[in-house]
Amino acid sequence: MTIEEELLQFGSAWDKAMVSNNADEIGKFMSDDWIIVGTEGGITTKSDFLLIIESGHLTHNRMDSDETHVKVYGKAAIVTSRGTSVGKYK
Repeated sequence: MTIEEELLQFGSAWDKAMVSNNADEIGKFMSDDWIIVGTEGGITTKSDFLLIIESGHLTHNRMDSDETHVKVYGKAAIVTSRGTSVGKYK
């Protein structure tokens, strides 16, 4: 398997973890300093995001990635894609 294929597989596994709504599974994909920036610029840390998942306030029933591109630069890689999710917040 090429590194590109491994990274695509990793992205697919992330989508599946998000749809599982299992904070422990989702957390396996995140570094300790992971953050998400919301549409209005607010920052949510890994621990806060996982607490929201655990509480049931945020659920996903669909998570898809398309237009995915992988570019490998020696020992580093950049993966870009367009993500679409369907779920519920609070």
